[in-house]
Amino acid sequence: MRFIDYFKKFRDAYVINQVKHIKIPNFDLSPIVRKKLRFSGRVQKVGFRLETYELAKRLNLTGWVKNTLDKNVEAEIQGETDKINFLITYKIIKKGICS
Repeated sequence: MRFIDYFKKFRDAYVINQVKHIKIPNFDLSPIVRKKLRFSGRVQKVGFRLETYELAKRLNLTGWVKNTLDKNVEAEIQGETDKINFLITYKIIKKGICS
């Protein structure tokens, strides 16, 4: 296995562990919505997609997240409004990026 592969495994394990320690508030029931998001800035090769995926999974949200050719990340997320807003707020505060 190449060094870069070990590094990616280590990074992924680190990202997953960090997401496990995010304090998730108790949410009241809110309407189900679907939102399309576009994140820009330094979002590729830093575990951004994995972190978004793992946090969405913890929040019981569905959808997809992918890199774009212009080095941004797109996501389409469906679930309760308050949970999606928490995910967006967390990503903005942590990474300082979203559009």
